[in-house]
Amino acid sequence: MKPDRIVTVVSSATLALLGWVVGCIATIRRDRLSRKRDLRTQYLLDAYRRLEGAGNRRRPSREDEKALESSVADIQLLGSREQVHLARQFVLEFADTGRASRDPLLEALRVELWFSGDAPRIRHKVCRHDTALCHNVRVRKRIILANYSRRGQFARLSEADLNRATC
Repeated sequence: MKPDRIVTVVSSATLALLGWVVGCIATIRRDRLSRKRDLRTQYLLDAYRRLEGAGNRRRPSREDEKALESSVADIQLLGSREQVHLARQFVLEFADTGRASRDPLLEALRVELWFSGDAPRIRHKVCRHDTALCHNVRVRKRIILANYSRRGQFARLSEADLNRATC
């Protein structure tokens, strides 16, 4: 064999091997990010369910208190900056007065889960009669637009999605 052919074969094999390694690394990274996103979504969904289930009890049981504590802990660990802030407000208000509205926190979690695509979208807003969220729709829309434009997800956000996420 000529030395030119040997160099060509070796360089082709090296490039093929390098392409395979790069593709394998990219696949591993994509799978890891997907698992991380799925795990985060699952924890936030569980936190939403526990927070929703623990509320509106005349006499909360010890299990309700544990569910509330674990849902706030999950939100603090895996939630967005806005969700952590709302969880902190909820905890501080609950510690001061013994009562707190969890609706803003539930709303933030609901919006996050709607836009993640993993939760089914609902056609109507789920509001309780005691909620204070519906008083200023424009403020909520601005907050949602700011959050999604910062994350580069503004293109996915349609006016219908925005209206479903607000009152």
